[in-house]
Amino acid sequence: MQLFLVLLFITILFLFLVRLMAAFMFRVSERMLTGYFRSLEALVELDTLPPAWDNQLRKMAGRGTVRTGLVEWLPWQEAAKPFLLKKIAGLRKYFEKSTLVDSPETRVIVLENLDEVRARWEGSELPEILAYYDFSLDVR
Repeated sequence: MQLFLVLLFITILFLFLVRLMAAFMFRVSERMLTGYFRSLEALVELDTLPPAWDNQLRKMAGRGTVRTGLVEWLPWQEAAKPFLLKKIAGLRKYFEKSTLVDSPETRVIVLENLDEVRARWEGSELPEILAYYDFSLDVR
């Protein structure tokens, strides 16, 4: 009887852990997906930097230097533009392959908008990009 109760307890615990992991994975995937769409909305519709990117830039600026390789440290101003370009490239890559985009026409419009923002960033210096989005810091 004791063996049965132990096995029952282990089975219940295992099923509870599987359910907990499934709920956690659902929340993580939902957060990632909404993050992509919110970033797109912020860049294209609201003409602002996505809040997550803004926070990361502020952290970079607060530290003063950013580690770009195993040994290399750069001032945050030199690492910020490549960071932004990497983020928008990842966003574009997601929307190229996403099955959550309604139609091919919508996908083309989204990709064109992202390409337009990326081209504007590539042709500008970091202070111009940050000034466009009213990004100001009180870093001393």
